[in-house]
Parts: sequence; structure tokens; C-alpha cells
Amino acid sequence: MELDPSILGYQQLAGLLLLIILIVVSFFEVKGLVKWIISILLVSFIIVHYMITLYISQYVELRVYPLFIVESTVKGSAFYLDYGQLSFISILIAWRKEIKLLIEKRLRHKPLESLDVEVRENSQQEYNVDQ
Repeated sequence: MELDPSILGYQQLAGLLLLIILIVVSFFEVKGLVKWIISILLVSFIIVHYMITLYISQYVELRVYPLFIVESTVKGSAFYLDYGQLSFISILIAWRKEIKLLIEKRLRHKPLESLDVEVRENSQQEYNVDQ
């Protein structure tokens, strides 16, 4: 059983579409329904990408690294951008303002000083239990 060569064409087309989405998300303010649609498309893309990666891994050895996938065969190795990880980064970029606001809100409700006090108290309690 051999790998269907058309799968590689699908992978290249998916990479091109991802590049376009990444450029749109990075340079333009994506809001409302468009942001949700892009996010849903990217999550769907991530699922399909890793299903294709799983399929390909039956025929060649694949290793996933940060932002890259290395494909190894007896003839040699090649590395490719990992479109799944780039899609995840695109989602983070699209939602960066909401993520920033959420982090700031969490930090406002729990100042760092109180976190430090809690850590010291927990450490003291653990120390007392050990004795």
C-alpha cells in the first residue's frame, strides 16, 4: 500500500490557505462573527491537519517539533512547517486582545503580593506537616 500523492497537494493547498488567514489575522483587526468563523475554521483545520499527519505517519517516520515536522525515510529527511501549530498561533493572534484582558482581569483580582503570601503560607503548612 502506497501513499496517495494527492494528499501532498492537499497539504500544500492547506498551507497556502493558512498563510492567507495568518496574514489577515495579523495585519487586520478581525472582529465579531468573522473572528469566530476564522477560529472555527482554524480549529477544524488543525483536526484535519493532524489526521493527515497521522495517515502519512503510517508510511514514513514523522517527528513533531516546535513549528516543524521532520519526515524521515531511508532516502533521507525533510522538514516542513507544522501547519497545525501555525493555526494555533493564528488563533492566539486573533484573540490576543481578549486573552490580554483576561490575564489583566485575573491579575487585578489577585495581586501578586497576595499570591506570594499564599505561596509562603502553603510552604509553611507543608513544613509543619512534615515535622
